[in-house]
Amino acid sequence: MAHGRKRIASVRALIDRVVACRPGTAGHTQSTELWSGLEQLESRVLLSSSTLLLDTLDDGGGDSSAAVVQPVEVQTNDASGSAFARDARAMYLWQEQPIMDILFDEGAREDMFDFLSQKKITTLYLFAGQFFGTGPHPVVESPQAVAELIEDLHANGLQVFALLDSIRVDAAAPIVGYFQDVLDYNNDRPDFEQFDGFQLDIEPWQQPTWDFGGREPLSGQYLDLAQTLMDMKNTQAPDLLVGPSMPFWFDTFSIDHDQSTRLMNQHTQDIFDYTTILAFRDFALLKIIPPFTFRTDGIVSLTSDELTYAQQIGKPVVIGVETNRLGSDPISDLISFAQEGEVRMQNELTLVDQIVGSREPFGGFAFQDFPGLAGFPPEITSVVVSSTQWDNAFIDHLSSQGLGDGGYAIPTNSPQQLAPLPWSNMNQVKITFSEDVVVSRNSLTLQGTNVANYRFRRFAYDAKTFTATWTLRRRLRADDLQITLSDTVTDRQGNQLDGEWIDGVSAFLNGTGDGVPGGDFKFRFSVLPGDVDQSGSLDDQDLAAVIASRNTEVGDGDYTIFSDVDGSGEIVRRDARIVRRQIRRAQRDNTPPAPVSQQRVVNIARSALKNLRRGKRYQLISEHVQDRLSNHDVLADIRKL
Repeated sequence: MAHGRKRIASVRALIDRVVACRPGTAGHTQSTELWSGLEQLESRVLLSSSTLLLDTLDDGGGDSSAAVVQPVEVQTNDASGSAFARDARAMYLWQEQPIMDILFDEGAREDMFDFLSQKKITTLYLFAGQFFGTGPHPVVESPQAVAELIEDLHANGLQVFALLDSIRVDAAAPIVGYFQDVLDYNNDRPDFEQFDGFQLDIEPWQQPTWDFGGREPLSGQYLDLAQTLMDMKNTQAPDLLVGPSMPFWFDTFSIDHDQSTRLMNQHTQDIFDYTTILAFRDFALLKIIPPFTFRTDGIVSLTSDELTYAQQIGKPVVIGVETNRLGSDPISDLISFAQEGEVRMQNELTLVDQIVGSREPFGGFAFQDFPGLAGFPPEITSVVVSSTQWDNAFIDHLSSQGLGDGGYAIPTNSPQQLAPLPWSNMNQVKITFSEDVVVSRNSLTLQGTNVANYRFRRFAYDAKTFTATWTLRRRLRADDLQITLSDTVTDRQGNQLDGEWIDGVSAFLNGTGDGVPGGDFKFRFSVLPGDVDQSGSLDDQDLAAVIASRNTEVGDGDYTIFSDVDGSGEIVRRDARIVRRQIRRAQRDNTPPAPVSQQRVVNIARSALKNLRRGKRYQLISEHVQDRLSNHDVLADIRKL
């Protein structure tokens, strides 16, 4: 572990070098916006350096860098099943009302199944005790309803673990009785109606005496209680899996128990079949805390000792994360993903998976708990432009190159967001959300500098991909545009869109918004058909770029998407003609108009007066003539007629 600490120190030294470039440091003139962008890029930057931290996960020997390079399928131990696969996702469900709803209301049950499916939950930690000690106890009082729920959960591909809790760890702890109730229930039911295991949230540290000399005796009682429950399981239902919700700090103190002095986490992991580590942090590796300080005690660091020991004893480890909004103070923000949002959470967990995912003990993640996971507001994960005239080969090529699904995904987190798009026939805007949403045609407006408001011909929403598509009445021409998506968009739980965005700085990698439901999404981009080099102007260099790639198609080495200005999947003479025509149009538009003669103005006025005398509704001066008039005083006099 000491070697791993040195590796973390190396990462911090690298961070310090980055900090030396912050705004205001002598010799550096970087803008505040550039520095603020570092916070959003922190996970991506550290991903490339993640091998520096792998020694914190290693047992002291061997090359562990391949764990990040090539993920493998995981088989944890003989006792584990799909509940501990690498892609497993568990969710705690404690609350009385939603549990009673899904037990007795078929509609509520279907809604819950849809939610679990959307969140990719594979295991449900379902509270199976008596609510508040005096409330309903469904396992005992309504076993048939429990059986039908478990059967339906199994039919939907989920495993179900009985969730029990206690702060008492003495011999008379009520959790012993609840544990026996579940064992008795299982004994009376066929396999498809049985619980698959237990998740035990036993918290002796909640007792007042823990911090006043009680830690060691209470820890001993905790381990004795754990052994009692495991003895009951091994005697009555040896195939059931039993594991605790264990705090990450159990590896910070030792205890003498059963004639052995070892770390508390090692005692605990030895007793149980598996462990869910409550690694409550909202970042994988690093968190930047203004102004320019860093925390490196992320999820990877907090779980390293437990994963190493689990590998030695051959038992699975699930990593638990917090999703509930606990408060606005710095500590609450540090331990829960509520303020970061679901997109940022999933990206941080992906980073954890890329680092530790191929280690045998890793058994996925567990989310604490249902209200938090259901309370995440919807966010936006991409903005794509496309065309109904683009060839499938071109669209497939964009997808294969990671440039967008169904079109071209506008880059973010850099000035490239505002770089002019060169295609001549774009007529679609596609927005993908982080989850299933309620959205309509009128949720979005598209405004430009040259066209005040664009109108839409069609609207469609794909609930499988969470993608909304607006098809315009006319193709996009040269314009600077802004998308405004209203926060009247909601998810299926009624949470409003969290859409705040900073052009050129924000990144879809980190999600949109400020972590609080509500906030319109305003997103700018630019279109200049024929601007192949995205320079912001049309000239011979754009034409030269097309000619250099002419007679190529998708898959060829010289093919470039920007030179394929009609999205046909091939660069041919037609593309050159389009660019040449756009250059000529730009040159014409930039040429000062020839002055209109005074006699011409007089003739126009006479014609206008003649038609007015005839009582006709008449446009005094056509738009074409107005554009060419140089004598504005005369124009004003004519309009007064």
